Amino acid sequence: MSGHLDMYEDVHRGLRDVLAGLDQHPGPPAPSPSPTHDRPGRPGRLEQ
Repeated sequence: MSGHLDMYEDVHRGLRDVLAGLDQHPGPPAPSPSPTHDRPGRPGRLEQ
């Protein structure tokens, strides 16, 4: 059972390292929503 616990701890240590790295290097900002998607009868909106 000790082998399973060691693997579990290694995986979680790696995940913590990866998440900490993502916090240090933020990606590009998310694109803002296009105003044409919310208005009826405008291009880009699916009519139902």
